[in-house]
Amino acid sequence: MKTCHILDLGLIDYAEAWALQKRIVAARKADAMEDVLLLCEHPHVITLGRNGKREHLLASERVLRQMLRIAAATSPITARDRSSATRS
Repeated sequence: MKTCHILDLGLIDYAEAWALQKRIVAARKADAMEDVLLLCEHPHVITLGRNGKREHLLASERVLRQMLRIAAATSPITARDRSSATRS
């Protein structure tokens, strides 16, 4: 039977959680650790995937500018490689 460890990170910064996920993926690929399920919450963040384009956003320019103003004051805006989890 496979083991899956559960790690509850609680509230954590988005960038910190992302960096941890990348380190865990690298360790799993190297077979240096067992499976891990991360549970976390992070402050709101706006992301646009690596293939994301403006035309993929459904919000109007006016709404998007308003959202970006609010987000810039309260949340990071970031681009991330949102590739799916690695499976062996």
